[in-house]
Amino acid sequence: MVQGLLHILLKVDTDCQGIFGGTAAYYGTVEEQGRKTLHLHLLIWIEGCLSPQDIRDKLLADPAFESRFLLWLESCHSGDYGTGSEEELEAKWEHREPDRIVNGRRRKGKSTLLIPDAACSTVSKPPSDMPIEDLSRWYVSFRDDVDRIVFCSNCHDRDHMHGCLRGNPEYCRARFPRELHDSTVVDRNSGAVRFKKQSAWINTYNPVLSACMRFNTDVTCLLSGTQVRAIIAYVTDYVTKSTMNTHNFFKIIKTVLERNTELLDASGERRDHSARKLVSKFINAISAGTEIGGPAAAAHLLGYPNHYTDHVFKLFYWRGYLRRFVEDLPPKQTPSAYLVDNAKHDRAPGDNVVLGSSHTAGVVPLSKVNDYVYRPLKYP
Repeated sequence: MVQGLLHILLKVDTDCQGIFGGTAAYYGTVEEQGRKTLHLHLLIWIEGCLSPQDIRDKLLADPAFESRFLLWLESCHSGDYGTGSEEELEAKWEHREPDRIVNGRRRKGKSTLLIPDAACSTVSKPPSDMPIEDLSRWYVSFRDDVDRIVFCSNCHDRDHMHGCLRGNPEYCRARFPRELHDSTVVDRNSGAVRFKKQSAWINTYNPVLSACMRFNTDVTCLLSGTQVRAIIAYVTDYVTKSTMNTHNFFKIIKTVLERNTELLDASGERRDHSARKLVSKFINAISAGTEIGGPAAAAHLLGYPNHYTDHVFKLFYWRGYLRRFVEDLPPKQTPSAYLVDNAKHDRAPGDNVVLGSSHTAGVVPLSKVNDYVYRPLKYP
């Protein structure tokens, strides 16, 4: 399914245009939910895309660019239903029991869908020789099919009954209900794009993507530096997120400490060695206690990757660069305690120095930092 998304809908590794335009690059990570099902977070770079600042400047300075850009943006994703309002579709496709009071709060009555699950059907492809009248009728049925998918899978619970409320006062972590706008416009003061949205309880989606995938999808264009930085943190959080519950985590730590009390009593030169050994035991015990769901285990056994990308990434040895930065600071400039602590503990006293030979300088110390800084540009 992911390969179909990449090669059929996004047209990666081809000169053809995908549903968002030409795809210059992509990176997607597979996440295991609390219910152990898998889903994909995919970041796409569009060919010829401008930086957020360049987009803002051109939107404010070039009316023709503004018109074309907003038209393209609305073709990428939609925030509304295509065949009617949310209230009209609810009346047609859903039966809802009377509201009730629970713990002093009004709760909407239980709802029952009157339509079959859209995921159990397939999208109909229009014939290439279809007359314009038949094509128009097919498009109406296509939008009706997409609306059923969005109604069944993209609509957020108005009572927030799925654990989305946080804080005091309470707020929805999924940011529902969404802010509404009658049309897509550019804020002339800030350059921000206010996207057209008239349905407060559904996320933005692409109709073609929803019709082909047959389940919940969420499509967002990153139009500001803040959004770009936020999505980097968001994807990194999913890549590194642990599947272990907090109470199980501390239970494992407690068990390791109880079984290795002799390591806690070490002193002198043995103290550093005991601390490292204890940390290794923590990591091994946590790795052994990590739960992996059936879908993730099956995907691994079938050889499916845990991420998708068209780029090759190099290892980045952060501590070496951090140490080099601290060492090269001017004498009067004091680094933060965090930098000093990390740089100091990066290389213990007595560590061996890696040596290499040079045709001009003889024996020289090898450094990954210098190798990166001074290597010719033709070597990435």
